Amino acid sequence: MNSLITTFTQSIIAFTVTNIDDIIILLLFFSQIDQNFRRRHIFIGQYLGFAVIILLSLPGFFGGLFIKRELIGLLGILPIIIKQLLNREETNTEIQTVNSDFVKPLHPQSVFSWLSNILHPNTCKVAAVTVANGSDNISIYIPLFAGENFANLVI
Repeated sequence: MNSLITTFTQSIIAFTVTNIDDIIILLLFFSQIDQNFRRRHIFIGQYLGFAVIILLSLPGFFGGLFIKRELIGLLGILPIIIKQLLNREETNTEIQTVNSDFVKPLHPQSVFSWLSNILHPNTCKVAAVTVANGSDNISIYIPLFAGENFANLVI
């Protein structure tokens, strides 16, 4: 029971500390709500983006099965190293603006309306911003997941 309380407390603290910056970005998104950009796009995009962050952090759990417990804390620098390697290759960047105003939901009144909300460009935009802003989340979650067993990971 004590392990359950400790794991629950750790997860609440880790989530709170790493998502303070996301709250500010979500406030900015909510201030831009209009006919094309709806609340559901923000909610679905945030959940999709956070699911991707969790999936990107899961290699820490699997790595923790093979790495000594003393070295697990060093896994937090893994996203920093990967970012430095990727930035080194991006010397010539080109910015292209895409207008997504002409894209409409596939079938708003059909069974696939939920799919059109997920595939809507505004939902994808929110998800992309959430993932792009999630490097601090990943750098905390990788060593946190690596030090846990499967039952604690589910919690």
